[in-house]
Amino acid sequence: MQQSTAANPAASNGNPGWTPDAESLEFLGDLADLAWFQVDRERNVVAMSQGMEALTGIRREEALGRPCIYLSRCHECLRHCGVFEEGRVKDHALTLYSSRGSEIPVAKSGQVLRGADGEIVGALEVVRPLGRGTAVDERCMDKGATESARIAQALNQTKYNRTEAARVLGMSRTTLWRKMREYDL
Repeated sequence: MQQSTAANPAASNGNPGWTPDAESLEFLGDLADLAWFQVDRERNVVAMSQGMEALTGIRREEALGRPCIYLSRCHECLRHCGVFEEGRVKDHALTLYSSRGSEIPVAKSGQVLRGADGEIVGALEVVRPLGRGTAVDERCMDKGATESARIAQALNQTKYNRTEAARVLGMSRTTLWRKMREYDL
């Protein structure tokens, strides 16, 4: 993998530092339980986390080598890519679609990755399901979407352990199961 000044701040000031490879990024992302993916300059998925798999229902093996739109299924991303056009986005609210077609309201942050020559070599994007508690959440979601996002987030955080997710959400397993069917989660 080429040196990335965006992913490695030490590289931007002349210090060779550590350049994370895709395997290291996957390991670190999985430890942090983040939903993230990395694309090359042609916007093809080259790496993704288990968190992204859990969030979208799309397996890593299916997504690798395909355009990022296959993974995100985001209508806004079809119009333009904020990460590649602006170089960096932070907490941009948008809607992804799961492998089953259900809406997943998320906040996306991302940054282009540059090689030692300064040319864009790809991008790293992190998405987090929107739930109650942040300003971007309140602006971008209605009550139904908020409940759906909270359930999706609880399921993701508990690795789809429905008993634990129901406990975290303060509802019975039966209610959680019913709501999962209602929101197609």
